This record gives sequence, C-alpha cells and structure tokens, in this order.
Amino acid sequence: MAEVASLRPPKVIAAIDVGSSGIRLEIAEILPDGGLRTLESLHRSILLGNDTFDTGRLSQESIQATCEALRHYKKVMEELGVSSYRAAATNAVREAENCDTFIDRVYMSVGLKLELIDGAEQSRLTYSAVQKSLGDEIDFENNIVALVEVGGGAVDVMLMDKGEAVYADTFALGSIRIRQAMRGSKGSFREKNSFLRHMVHTYARNIPWTIPLDRAQTLIALGGDVRFLAGQLDPDKAHDRLCTLDRDAFLQACRRTADEDIDQLAERFNLNFGDAATLGPALLIYHEIVQSTNVNQVHVADASIRDGLLIDLVNREQGKGKEEYARQIVASAVGLARKYRVDEKHAMHVAKLATSMFDELNDLHGLGPWERLLLEVASILHEVGSYVHNRSHHKHSMYLISCSEIFGLVQEEIQIVANVARYHRRSAPLTTHPQYMALERSERMTVCKLGAILRVVDALDKAHMQKIRNPKVVLRGDELRIFVPRTLDTRLEQLYLREKGDLMQEIYGLQPVLLPSRTESK
Repeated sequence: MAEVASLRPPKVIAAIDVGSSGIRLEIAEILPDGGLRTLESLHRSILLGNDTFDTGRLSQESIQATCEALRHYKKVMEELGVSSYRAAATNAVREAENCDTFIDRVYMSVGLKLELIDGAEQSRLTYSAVQKSLGDEIDFENNIVALVEVGGGAVDVMLMDKGEAVYADTFALGSIRIRQAMRGSKGSFREKNSFLRHMVHTYARNIPWTIPLDRAQTLIALGGDVRFLAGQLDPDKAHDRLCTLDRDAFLQACRRTADEDIDQLAERFNLNFGDAATLGPALLIYHEIVQSTNVNQVHVADASIRDGLLIDLVNREQGKGKEEYARQIVASAVGLARKYRVDEKHAMHVAKLATSMFDELNDLHGLGPWERLLLEVASILHEVGSYVHNRSHHKHSMYLISCSEIFGLVQEEIQIVANVARYHRRSAPLTTHPQYMALERSERMTVCKLGAILRVVDALDKAHMQKIRNPKVVLRGDELRIFVPRTLDTRLEQLYLREKGDLMQEIYGLQPVLLPSRTESK
C-alpha cells in the first residue's frame, strides 16, 4: 500500500491575495515531507486602495478588473490541477462600503470564494510564513525580533520575544493611503516631497509609541516594495529568501528612492505607474520604522501572506489546527494586559483557575480546546477596563478588547473574548445588550458557558491575593463543590461567590459552593 501511495501525484494547492495594490496568485504542490514547491506565481496590479481610501467604495471598473484577473487565475488553477485554495481579501476590500457586494460579485462571476482577513489573522499568517522560511537562519527563540510589512493600505508590525508574539498591531498607514492623502497638495515636486516626508513622519511616529521597537534586536522587513529595494542594493541576492542589508545603506537608499518622482522611477526601473507610485511612500515608512530601532542590519525576507495561506492549507491536510499557535496567542494577550497595566498575578491566576474548571466541566459544556483557549485569553484580559476607570470596568474591558488585535484570533473570536470578559461581573448576558446579541446563536451560548466559569473563578480571587491555589472541584447533585484548605479565611470569597454564581446555576444547573476540604467526603 505504501508503494501505491507514493505513486499518487502530489496535491496542488493555491493561495490568492486580493490586496490594496494588486492581486496575486501562488500555486504550489505539497511534497511528501510536507514542504511546498512553487509551480506558478502571478501578479496583476489593480489599485483597489485608490477607490476605498478615496471614496470609501470600490468602483465598478475596479470590480470588473478584479473579476477578469480572478477569472484568469481560476483558469490557471484548473490547468495545474489545484484541488484546494484560500482566497483572502485585506484592507481595501474590508474597509469598502460595498464589501459584501464585491465578494458576492466575485463569487457569482468567477466562482471563487473570498474571505476577509483582518490585521490579527494577517499577522498570524505572515508569522507562519516567516518562521517556516527563515527558521534556520533567524534565531527566534533567543532574540527579540520585529516583523514589519508595509502594504498599500496598512502597516503590520509584530514584536516577537523568544518566539512569542508579545506585541502585534495594524496601523492605517499604507503607501496608497499616503498617496491618496497627497492628492490635493500643490506646489513644486520638492514642496510636495517635503510634505510627503512630513506626513509619513507624523503618522509613523505612532508605531513606536504603541510597540516598543527599540527593544528589537533583529528586524525583518517584508513586502514587495522593500524586496524591490533589496534587489537594487544587492542584485546577487535579489531572488534569495533572505537578504541582509546594512542599516545606513538601507536608510540612504530609502531616502534616495523617495526623492525621485513617479515618472523617473517608472522609467529607470521599468515599473508600471501603480508600482512606481507606491514605492516612495512605502520606503519612507520603512525608513521611519528602522530609525526607531537600534538594529544594525535590516533583514529583507521573501515571505508573504500567500505563503501563510498555503501553509494553513497544508496543516489542514495534515489535520493540524490553529491550536498550534496557542503559546503565541496567550503571549499576545499578556502583552495587551501589560499595556493596560492589569494586576498580572491576578490575571494569570484567574486564567489558571478558569482553564482548570473548564476541564472539570468538560462533560457538561461540550466545548473543545479552542474555546478553552478563548477562556484563557478572556481571563487574562478581563480587567483591562480598569485602565479607563474602575467603575463599570467590565464594560470598558469589552470595548478595549473589541478594538484591539490579538495575534492568532480573528475578529469574530475577539468579540467572543470581549463578551466573556464583559460578563465576569455585574449583569449576566441579556437580550438588551447589543454587543452580545450581535453574535451568532452558537457564539452567544459559548459566551454564556465560558462567562459562567470566569465569574466563579474571579470570585475565588476577589482579594487579588491568590489564596485559593489548587481547589478541588467535585460535582454533587446540583452543586459545584469547591474544596479549599480549612485553614483559609474565605468569608470574602463566599460573599462574592453567592453574588456571581448566578450564571453557573442558570447555564449548568449547578450552585457553586465553597467548602473546607475536611467535608469533602460528606
């Protein structure tokens, strides 16, 4: 049977990236060892960002051009025998008012399903691609590594500490956005260029304020514009997966390229107008980011969201899920908690108690490891709202989490986390709560099941002293008995457990009861 299996043709998969400055296709075959061999790479320059970032809508001309490009891509996919694919759309589509119409039009006209990718998911896919491509050349485990990608509509920045994503965020500062903002500027080329530099500097300074890039020991730059620059500086490594450039040479080249007008760039480098128009703004953004670091070199990597999409498809073939990123997701949640100065000992203790109780109630809630991870993240972040004000901090927590990016979680999952955190105190979920009712029915049920657990374990550490460390949980009839050492004074915890045990009783039919361990056998 093994010999027969080896004669089977390799499975062919594809990834499509519908971005702000172009539409790209990558087709690869899965090798026996799980690796990938590229069969085809195609790129069509369609500036969807020009529409969205100017008018807020995708024009009929752009939609038609996109459908034509995707129709051609689909034909190539069929010719090469693609059996599965992922087609992702990023900022320009996601932010367009007619986003749903665009996606539906592509499906009806071409037969391809587009999925919207938010910043957090894009960061996860990019990290997956970089780690797979450069794991042997970059020491992620013993370095603080910054990943930076400047796109047409956004800048994605991630800070990895010992292989964990401690900071990850997306900034609305893409090269096309900058060009669109420049459209009304008047004056000579020198005056416009000066204004461009000032604009980039003003917006880009928010990045190191949010992410401590000065901690980075290694910087990896991603994206077509920076790869183009690397190819000009080191032609011998233009097609290598990694090109290392001296910091000063990189900064000088960024400034020099940005000083040329679009027509000069297009003629000198044989670029189309769209690529030439985004090159200068993109390199100025890279320039600002590199200047905010202390690195001596810039590593330019040939890795993209498409590579991440392909790796995800391979993982699906091998039965692997997003749980592999659990460590990075938790690290990102801890980084967000530190940003809002939570009591970290309390947060991590509550998370430990919550996951332990989740395991004890496994036969009742019927949830899996992914929901367990969402509970852990919500437990870590449940008090971030205190950064705004202690009064109604549960509501502030929901708002801050909803507006944040957590590495590895898509927006729907972040909304579940936000709602679970919101219900760690005060009111249980109600039909009059709009954020809760905006969830799908199954998601609302998940929020209730996880929220019930969080309310109970938060009551167990109400004093933020971590007195109750390893309680034994026993189900007896309609009681959830929590046994703790008899020497502990638990009067405060008893009080709050009676107040916050309502959701546990409603969802699981269990009344939480705190008991000294000597009564366990009764």
